[in-house]
Amino acid sequence: MPINLDEITIQTIKEQRYCRTQKFYEIKRHYQNVKEWGEEYVLPTGSLYTVKYMIVKPGASCSVHFHQNKEECFTLVQGKLELTYWDKYGNSTLFLMYKPLDSVILGNLTPHTFTVPEDQEYDTIFIESSTPDSSGDSYRLTKSHDPNISNR
Repeated sequence: MPINLDEITIQTIKEQRYCRTQKFYEIKRHYQNVKEWGEEYVLPTGSLYTVKYMIVKPGASCSVHFHQNKEECFTLVQGKLELTYWDKYGNSTLFLMYKPLDSVILGNLTPHTFTVPEDQEYDTIFIESSTPDSSGDSYRLTKSHDPNISNR
């Protein structure tokens, strides 16, 4: 059964100060980004790392891109994910993630893209955990692919 993230409220302890019976905390909510390839839910964390819940449509792929500073780890939850990355000499490697908990770690400056096989009947879900995320730290080399739009 799919998880409905709109029903989840996550509590994080911002500071652990106790005044006899009082505990201070902050309630944060995730936020959603709709992408051509699916959706990403950015989960609340501290300032040292970022965690995203990623949902990718069959036949979709993200842009080939890299990050100047961010390092990432992708962990498969459901479905299949085909991750391609390039080394500094331009040699590509295809990493097939077909079993839950299959993981790959990418260093900064590593161009990469992910694709879900077209013949898959359901969305792929994976977790991206990384060093802090910044909107200005993504350098796109190609466009994303939405399987529902033809003539790309």
